[in-house]
Amino acid sequence: MPNGRPGDHPVTDALRGDPSGFGDAFDALVRELWPIEAARNEVDAIGNGLGSIADPLDHASRVATAVGRLQALKARVGGGGA
Repeated sequence: MPNGRPGDHPVTDALRGDPSGFGDAFDALVRELWPIEAARNEVDAIGNGLGSIADPLDHASRVATAVGRLQALKARVGGGGA
């Protein structure tokens, strides 16, 4: 269970400006989409689906999938904040 420390949750880390461990593209998209109320639940779900960064091979695949989902979400709801 997250306790508010860096590394607990990739979305929270990205929003704080800390590296999430899932790359600059992921972090930038999270920060861009979070202010859009209609995007928050999906952004959070994508972050929850990333899991651990322990397995480097699976990690790369999960990051690519997450970034693709965030890009698709951005296309649907628009980016740039509230």
